[in-house]
Amino acid sequence: MWGGWLVTLAVVLFVWLQPPLPSDAPGVRWLKHERLWMHDVTGTAHTKGPQEVTLPDSWKPQGMPAAGTGRYRSQLQVSEAVARATEQEPWSIRIDHLSYVHRVWINGDLLHSTLPRPGWLGLPAPTLIDLPGCLLRPGVNVVEVEVHSAQQGGLSTPVLAPKAQLYPDFVRHRVLTRDALITLNILW
Repeated sequence: MWGGWLVTLAVVLFVWLQPPLPSDAPGVRWLKHERLWMHDVTGTAHTKGPQEVTLPDSWKPQGMPAAGTGRYRSQLQVSEAVARATEQEPWSIRIDHLSYVHRVWINGDLLHSTLPRPGWLGLPAPTLIDLPGCLLRPGVNVVEVEVHSAQQGGLSTPVLAPKAQLYPDFVRHRVLTRDALITLNILW
């Protein structure tokens, strides 16, 4: 009897506490997203060259394996004011569905890597990546993301904004979608 009420209460609290979707800072506009390639765990290619995609992108509904490695390239337009602002205060890229085993490049420079060694795969998790001010330039910038997924392969829409704007809701989102579920699995 109490189990049904507890589940209902948990669902209501989850929906009520869910933070709003993040948004890019003014002066940031994503132009296009491409999936460059996707290979399954055996190394077999499942794409034929770059394909423009709409993010969020999920592999399995498109007939590709849910596990494997893929690379995305996104172009974004950054205003002069944003490029200056990234040198004055901390900025971040937030990606809510990114394998915890990944690599990220901006304009060809490696920004972030959690790939301990080739062949490792991870599960999706909310991710907030700090951005050094020197990497963004006014005009078109290129962000490449390589994901190594054990399941639920794909990529959600990245968001670029000052870290102070993204961080509070990111923490709440991470607690609700990852930390609370881990705790429930341990306790249940």
